[in-house]
Amino acid sequence: MSPKPEERYMRSDVVSRMQIVIKSIWPNAEVKVYGSFETGLYLATSDIDLVVYCNELDTQAALTLLEQRLQNIRDYDDVPIVKVLDKQTAVRVDICFNVDSGTSSAEFIKDMMLVYPELKYLVLVMKQFLLSHKLLEMFNGGISSYCLILLIISYLQLHPEDRHSENHGDRLVKFLELYGRLFNYLKCGISVKEGGFYFRKSEEGKGDTTNRYSLLCIKDPFNDENDVGEGCFGIVQIRVEFEKAFRELSDGVLPQYAHIQPTSTSLLGRILTIAPEVVTYRKFI
Repeated sequence: MSPKPEERYMRSDVVSRMQIVIKSIWPNAEVKVYGSFETGLYLATSDIDLVVYCNELDTQAALTLLEQRLQNIRDYDDVPIVKVLDKQTAVRVDICFNVDSGTSSAEFIKDMMLVYPELKYLVLVMKQFLLSHKLLEMFNGGISSYCLILLIISYLQLHPEDRHSENHGDRLVKFLELYGRLFNYLKCGISVKEGGFYFRKSEEGKGDTTNRYSLLCIKDPFNDENDVGEGCFGIVQIRVEFEKAFRELSDGVLPQYAHIQPTSTSLLGRILTIAPEVVTYRKFI
């Protein structure tokens, strides 16, 4: 699942070509990469996220012009973006203008990866796991990559005893147990600031348990008012899948199940599936 050098080279080439197009329109613009390609936490099917900085631009006019030049569509979300499909590589690119939050988040994640080297492995496995269950996109009720990373950071912050093990599989099982069985989504919210802590949602005015959007609550470390888990209305299904994966892996990782004979399937193979077209695409690269 980890990116191969060829994949990084290919994506760097896509970024370079996008920069040429953007600078041909606005020579003074600064183009920056953020998101999973910047942090290195991307899968073969992940998008590339770009932000264009140029104080001289009217954002809406710039979006329209770039949309016309690239002959692609605009996605009206919280942050308007132009979505591009690079025909040469089939890599998708999302482009926005004059938004700082993405680059700040990428720097924060890279800092956390220095503190928690195991973060990378947990993120890549869990992204593939959620992708295989079609639960890695907010628009269909799943969880965003950023939200997932904050969940994993919180786990590592608040369960330092699990970091003593050099076994990534053991940490994966404990993560799945926490968010599949133990965590109280109705009452507790998550913050990764100041070393990480839980808080009572009722004390923050986020305790409306009748609202399906309110179940997962994670504060954005750069804006306490931004709940990055708010749109994850499929959290109940995600929790079910976490618990099922916990049960699948428990007999292969936890010491009390060591007497059980292993099957021919690898441990990760019990919970992960990779689409054949993705395998073919990676071979093509």
